[in-house]
Amino acid sequence: MAKLRTAGIGILDLKDYLSTASDFSFEMRVLKALRQKRLSCEHGGHYEDPVTGKSREFDIRARFHSGSGYVRLAVECKNVREHFPLLVSSVRRIPAEAFHDFILLKEPKIGVGGQVLHPRAQRLRALNSDLYPRGVGVVKSTVQVGRSTEGKEPSLITNDAEIYDKWGQALASAQDLVIAAALEGTEDQSGLPSFAAVVPMVVVPNGRLWEVTYDDDGEQLGDPVQVERASCYVAKDYRLSSASTEILSISHLEIVTFDGLLRFVDQFVLDFEGGLFDDHAISKARRTGVI
Repeated sequence: MAKLRTAGIGILDLKDYLSTASDFSFEMRVLKALRQKRLSCEHGGHYEDPVTGKSREFDIRARFHSGSGYVRLAVECKNVREHFPLLVSSVRRIPAEAFHDFILLKEPKIGVGGQVLHPRAQRLRALNSDLYPRGVGVVKSTVQVGRSTEGKEPSLITNDAEIYDKWGQALASAQDLVIAAALEGTEDQSGLPSFAAVVPMVVVPNGRLWEVTYDDDGEQLGDPVQVERASCYVAKDYRLSSASTEILSISHLEIVTFDGLLRFVDQFVLDFEGGLFDDHAISKARRTGVI
């Protein structure tokens, strides 16, 4: 930690912090924007980390329901500063990474003696969808980059711990959302199938997300460019319930700017058909009798 000045901190210093550096102020902007998009949100609650068993705090959990679709977002916010932006390194997405899972919800099939032959919540897998198509850049590394203030020629400073902690929180928070998503629509008496999806996200301010792309041989393809959205391949598995053997794999974590978040919500949350709930995956499920 840098050495602190002994001069007192006053109202101007606090106002400067709140207007430029406060993670919480940025978090409140994101929360307001999501609510304006008609998403219902939980803010600043606690959950038990499924790996460590320790209590952790999430930033935002957002939910959207329309018709037969339910979407839940695990949103973590990081007020990355202009002098310490986030650089992500991407390569071409290979076919094995070009997928995402979502949940089919329907009435369970019960056999003789009350045995559950097919659970209510089942995984569907979308391959090479509009959301994560093959051949498009996928993030493999994240780091913040800045310059030291010391010396005649300030050296580069890098840090991946803070952003890694944020996307680790988003992935940990997603476990509760997956379990909740598997229970969606239990009040629906229509008997028709419905669908649910969970997306973990990290949000940074506009203009603070840069991407550099590499080819299959590891050669850099041009200079870094500013982007609004970058998808990080994680392939993390979650059980649909503590008693279920059914596994949902969250293939990607979304790293977005503030504007990128709103664009993602418009494109894939408010209009989820063919995106989060892939038409081809649903059609295949119908052909094979899953639905």
